[in-house]
Amino acid sequence: MITSLRLVDFKNFADETLRMGPFTVIVGANASGKSNVRDALRFLHGIGRGYALADIVGGKYGVGGQLDWRPIRGATNEIVRFLQGGFSLEIGLRVSAYSASDGTLRFLAILAALLDEKPAPLYVFEEIDNGIHPLRLRLLLELIERQTARNNVQVVTTTHSPELLSMVGDRTFENTSVICRLPDSDNAIVRPIAEFPNAIELRRSQSLGRLHASGWFEDAAYFTGQDD
Repeated sequence: MITSLRLVDFKNFADETLRMGPFTVIVGANASGKSNVRDALRFLHGIGRGYALADIVGGKYGVGGQLDWRPIRGATNEIVRFLQGGFSLEIGLRVSAYSASDGTLRFLAILAALLDEKPAPLYVFEEIDNGIHPLRLRLLLELIERQTARNNVQVVTTTHSPELLSMVGDRTFENTSVICRLPDSDNAIVRPIAEFPNAIELRRSQSLGRLHASGWFEDAAYFTGQDD
């Protein structure tokens, strides 16, 4: 996690350090420099992508002429504080990715993918709950539901987690299915859980997580499969 951002002769900052935590709030009047902090972080983001300085400042275009990277606000000579010969940006880090747990890296990777400026149209995650604490899993699920509702993004995931199933919203519930094999058959069937008898009422009274742990999904799927 980034713990600090030091800005030296960057735009309107002579030498200031912003302390950063999990949730950092910046207040200030218009034209005070709040957006310049965002520009500093974008500058560092461009370096992390391996862009040339000219592309970071002036914008980068793809082979087809599409804009891959928006330029930093202001002219080139406005990035450096007035009458100064250069600027520097420094960040403080609490922990490196090399020492982070697999669950933390997985959580951060999913966040980075979904919050990208140009997300892919479809993401598929295998057992999205793997290694992620239930509290973070709730945050992740809320993010996915929010991003898929507002953007042209589609997410497909598998899960074994009763906790995750108990957290899903109504729209996600309507698109949650169970896959299982019928008795004495090698064929798998797919059934929407919301279409099982009394599924909506049972979800309210017992939660999807409890129904999943009890094997009710498979029992209901067998019943509907035999009817077919």
